[in-house]
Amino acid sequence: MLTASGHQFKDWSGFYRLFSNQRVDIGQLNDVCIENAIEELDDNQKVLVHMDDALLKKTGKKIPGTSWRRDPLGPPFHTNFIWGQRFIQVSMAIPDKQSPFQSRAIPVGFHHCPTPKKLVKTATQEQIQTYKEIKKQSRLSLQGSLKIKGLREKFDEQDHKHRTLCINVDGSYTNSTVLKNLPERTTLIGRIRKDTKLFLPFDQHQAGKGRKRVYGDRIPPQSKSGKVKSIHGNRWRLGLWAKNINLISKWSKA
Repeated sequence: MLTASGHQFKDWSGFYRLFSNQRVDIGQLNDVCIENAIEELDDNQKVLVHMDDALLKKTGKKIPGTSWRRDPLGPPFHTNFIWGQRFIQVSMAIPDKQSPFQSRAIPVGFHHCPTPKKLVKTATQEQIQTYKEIKKQSRLSLQGSLKIKGLREKFDEQDHKHRTLCINVDGSYTNSTVLKNLPERTTLIGRIRKDTKLFLPFDQHQAGKGRKRVYGDRIPPQSKSGKVKSIHGNRWRLGLWAKNINLISKWSKA
């Protein structure tokens, strides 16, 4: 913001005092970005959104929400840790009108997602229960699900109910927490683990008593090379090469 307004080479003290006391509603700024980004789309065009988590490196030990976290840019053979803050970033893709193959991502959301600090050994039972509840609510998958729901509600408030929200996520958000809580008129495209068990839906007639079958034949593991296109409940549409296959995913506790 300082660079865009030409204040990057001036004294920042006044800006630090302004933002340190939370005097600015960042949500209203994001609403303006969303509204202006949608105006660049055609009337019947889908809204394409990218969502992923990011780490900002910090040096101060007293900065709120900072902790030691695994460096995603570290080498695969050695785990590195960095001191920083964790955020969920949401960006809208604006297509280039001159070329149908290019787009520009406009940031419309930057949400701080810290994790609670560990308790001391002398913590009471009430403090332990509170810590577990806060830790559960601070999971990235749950926070990402809330951000998708909030974004869908924001589009509806701005009279864009007719537009389909198509959101791209990483494999950490392609789980039951996000997929089972997708709002209406929302399509999710994400990666899945290569060891995910995928099943075709059981569409045959089942006679007799007992629990009705839900899962059909399992897709061989060597055929699982595609991306999730859409989901309704636990029913998926998987893109395998040039074909779309309807299937059912069986979630494991792992």
